[in-house]
Amino acid sequence: MKIFLKDIILYGYHGIHELERKVGTEFILNVNMEIDIPTTTITLDDTIDYSVVFSLIKEEFSIPTTLLENIAIRISERVKAVYPLMNAIQVNIIKNNAPIEGFQGQVGIEFEKKYTV
Repeated sequence: MKIFLKDIILYGYHGIHELERKVGTEFILNVNMEIDIPTTTITLDDTIDYSVVFSLIKEEFSIPTTLLENIAIRISERVKAVYPLMNAIQVNIIKNNAPIEGFQGQVGIEFEKKYTV
């Protein structure tokens, strides 16, 4: 089963440029997780709680970081630590308003990790 949090909008102070870390900008995050669940009726203990994952994302995202890649890795590690039943995770971080002269659009990273459970 796939479980996801889509189009999470957070404001953060991430980037390699001093101005990015001082002024900040808006980011969009998408997190997709895969788990094996029983085919019968399940309880919350058998799956992943969206609200817990969102709290973990906010905690890791609140730490100013130069590279988005490191945020994605930290998020994946935190989610896996809380939900060892997770088979795979994909973290997508999009930066709006990248400080690239003349650039209009979005930039970002996508991190994916598969686990053996």
